[in-house]
Amino acid sequence: MDDAAINRIIRQLNPGDRAVGRQKALDSARLPGVCPSFLHDSDIRRWLNGTGPQVVWLHGPAATGKTFLSSMVVNHVQSNDRLRENNSVVGVVYADKSYEHRNIADWNLRLSSVARQLASKLPTSSATLHRALAKFSSTDEDELHSILRTLASEFGTVFVVFDGIGKATTKGLKALMRVLGGGHEENASFQVLISSRDLPPSAFITQFEVSVIDAWPCTFDLKNYLASELRDALQGLSPLELSEANTLLGTKIPQVWDRVFPPLPLLHLYNKPSEAIETLSTLMADTSGELSSDTVQQFCRTIMTQIKSSKWGEMICCVLYHLVKISEFGYEFTIPMAVDALDAWKVFHKDGSPYTALDVIEICAGLYYFSDVNETIRIRSPLLENYLRHEEFDRAYEELCTTAQMRYLCKPEFSNGACASSDELRERLKNNRYLWYAASMLAPNLHRHIPKSFISDFMVLSSSQGPIDSYLQAANAWPYQDEVTYNELEESSEYWNCFTRGFQPLHLAVHLSDSALLIQTLVDRGEDLEGRNRDGQTALHIAAQSQGDCNTLRALLACGSDVSAVDENGETPLSLAIVWGSVESVKLLFEYGADISIVDEEALEMCTQEEPKIAQYLVERGIEMPCNDGTDDSSTFSE
Repeated sequence: MDDAAINRIIRQLNPGDRAVGRQKALDSARLPGVCPSFLHDSDIRRWLNGTGPQVVWLHGPAATGKTFLSSMVVNHVQSNDRLRENNSVVGVVYADKSYEHRNIADWNLRLSSVARQLASKLPTSSATLHRALAKFSSTDEDELHSILRTLASEFGTVFVVFDGIGKATTKGLKALMRVLGGGHEENASFQVLISSRDLPPSAFITQFEVSVIDAWPCTFDLKNYLASELRDALQGLSPLELSEANTLLGTKIPQVWDRVFPPLPLLHLYNKPSEAIETLSTLMADTSGELSSDTVQQFCRTIMTQIKSSKWGEMICCVLYHLVKISEFGYEFTIPMAVDALDAWKVFHKDGSPYTALDVIEICAGLYYFSDVNETIRIRSPLLENYLRHEEFDRAYEELCTTAQMRYLCKPEFSNGACASSDELRERLKNNRYLWYAASMLAPNLHRHIPKSFISDFMVLSSSQGPIDSYLQAANAWPYQDEVTYNELEESSEYWNCFTRGFQPLHLAVHLSDSALLIQTLVDRGEDLEGRNRDGQTALHIAAQSQGDCNTLRALLACGSDVSAVDENGETPLSLAIVWGSVESVKLLFEYGADISIVDEEALEMCTQEEPKIAQYLVERGIEMPCNDGTDDSSTFSE
């Protein structure tokens, strides 16, 4: 293999991997002097020396600094002379905390990132690298594991850090350790650190002698954190005020916020930074003397009151809203996306001028940590993030977002329709950073809340074919967070053309929402119930796959849509409903005369395997269903 082929396979191991950029951002954001004792913990030292357990489990609730401790371990392995002399390396994965790890398939995305990081550390002339990559297959998980171990055999010890792991079952963890443990032909040595808000399963601890470490910052760490973050607030205080402030920061707050990093007010939003000390003093006076959910809420509420009352309140809230929401879907928000989002939301300076990237960086400082590698930003305080998600950003914000997204998708530059090539789409996404997010989030948002302006905005979006096709293409494209990762993802699988063309307004209405009123409005203005898209599907084909309240399906049927329409693949609304829909959608189709006799055996088999509730309903109607041969791996979700 030549160098180009090698580098292409390395990219394909985990296209769009962002682990290295995330590590650099954490290195920059980590406060010096905070948690210095962690690396001297006896269990950590033995783990680093290879004289202790193979697995360390770093456990602690939100805001105890686990992610920064993980990044500290990575930084230590990379910079420690002794470890480098022993040819030790480290691979790190910063996971989405909502992602569950139930089996080895769930862990493979993490392992493929580690494999890519190891491959990137070897020269393209390495025989081991060539031997490993010769096994590459994008679909064979056993080959991925062999590639990983082969690459690891070139090093002394491979330290693997999995940070932010959500629910992890015993079954999944055991499968992970079968991959990273001994007994394989490849002579590889792995040391594993997992950080999580959850404790490891007891059966896993027992079998693998896992060392569990509580990630709790000590009083010294909290003092250093407060002193570093509030240093400017101490300037200009009188000796008495300074003494009181030192008592507040050095004793009172650490005593109440025992082993948890509190969210702090933003100094630059005060007329004088020292006013932050007064705010904290008032907050502490209102506490019961111990940390409670009420204390956390009051701190977060005060911070948001401060933000919203500032001249930049609308702008900061818009950025925070997107930071919170995008993390729910496992994506990252970037500065260019923020600038475009502010424009889409019509949030400007008081003089009407648009916010710039520098404005976002400076005005939102203290709320996020920033990667200058790919311009991503993340909320620093998980406590503030949780408060915003559950208390601050309510239905009104959701509807505001949906309205802004719909109007953004109607911009004149999208009126020409879908892009004609991958390169053309890349340029469109690059020049319109909010496009992929607005498009991909529109339907999920509309299925939660429908704003009052929805029907009028929909009429604009669906007024011609151009905006419809542009929206569908962007909604099905890879996320564009930066050019490098987008190119890698598109290289692995071209998604620029993975959308169904020929959607008419009724197709789009069913795709976007479950609004019966919108269906009736479109029918009343003369839209064709039997209009077909490029796949030969009517709007009823799409509505039949609904798993919600089935309002659009019911409306289409009531308006007379043909229940027996057949698409280009021979599918009827019923044949799609029994595999992708719900019991309710199937019942509705039968009510309007759907004929099960024209549904083929393959669809019935898929129904039996994928939708047992629908299959049971069909049996109750007297329909003979194929036997489930048990080939589906229902045990996947067991402990």
